[in-house]
Amino acid sequence: MVDRIDKPEPITPYHIDEAASARKDKDRDEGQQQRDSDEYSGSHAAPGWQKIYAASSNRRYLKVRREEITRAWYRGTAMQRGISIVEADLEVGRGKIIRAAHIILPAREDFWTLKRFQPGQEIPLNILLKDPVLEISVPAPRTPVNTTLTNEEEAIVGTKDNKKLMIYAALGAAILLIALILLLR
Repeated sequence: MVDRIDKPEPITPYHIDEAASARKDKDRDEGQQQRDSDEYSGSHAAPGWQKIYAASSNRRYLKVRREEITRAWYRGTAMQRGISIVEADLEVGRGKIIRAAHIILPAREDFWTLKRFQPGQEIPLNILLKDPVLEISVPAPRTPVNTTLTNEEEAIVGTKDNKKLMIYAALGAAILLIALILLLR
């Protein structure tokens, strides 16, 4: 018979306390790095921009300080997904003009005010500049079509031309050989 039944000792639950604090530190460090890199990044998009241009890669986002903007000219207004946008040309700094900049309007009343403007009319800066930093969206620069070939491309084209020439020469020789055989029979 059975003398004794061995009962396994119950496994005590355990907790890892250090992982939670390490994860918090890691999240905090990553968040700080993200904020540092996003502050003046051209690809950073504010939540309003993400809502409008979610899948668009043809826009880039800039932050411009209020003191740098000297004038603005109206181009048009639009309302997309409940967000009011004005398209304007901005004169920044020493006469540099940013064309077709999209600006999210802070108040819906400003949208209706600007709706009455004519294209080219100067916009009062107090409508656009409510915060110390203005976030704008501008068209991304287009990559020019390269019409000149690089040395590598010329070499590739040259080898393709050489291959075609060799194929045509081989075909011509084969046709001549067949014609010669047929004539000699």
